[in-house]
Parts: sequence; structure tokens; C-alpha cells
Amino acid sequence: MKTNARLLKQSSDKDDMNAKSLSTILHLKQRNEELDKESAVIKQKSQAAQQLSLAARLASNAKNRVGEEALKEKEVSSYLIVLDFEYPFP
Repeated sequence: MKTNARLLKQSSDKDDMNAKSLSTILHLKQRNEELDKESAVIKQKSQAAQQLSLAARLASNAKNRVGEEALKEKEVSSYLIVLDFEYPFP
């Protein structure tokens, strides 16, 4: 009888341990899936930020080029005005 009681207790303890282990495994699996989703969202946001940064740099470069071209155009215009005064068309 004592052996049966001890074996039943060991079996019950193993069942409890297995249930706790399974619960932990399921919890960790769920947490891992949540972390994977969060990681994907962070990666997507990072890519969007990189694209935004690139767009900002391109816009800044374009603004600088437009400014340079406007300055050149102004210089050419000034030069043409000076030429017009020095050599007016008949």
C-alpha cells in the first residue's frame, strides 16, 4: 500500500510538473510570437524613417541646386543688362 501511495504521489507530482512545463512552454511561445510581431513593426518603422531621411536629403540637395541655378541666372541676367547698356541694340 505504501508503495502504491508513493507511486501515485510521484505520478501526480510528474503530472503537475508536466502541466506547469506545458503552461510555461505555451506562454513562452505566445511571448515569442508577440516579440516577432513587435520586431516586424520596428523594422518597418526603421525602413520608413530611412526613406524619410533620404527624401529629406534629396530635397535639401535639390533646394541647394535651385539656389545655385537662381544665383547663376541672376549673374547672367546682370551681365546681359551691363552688356545691353554698353552695347545697345540699334
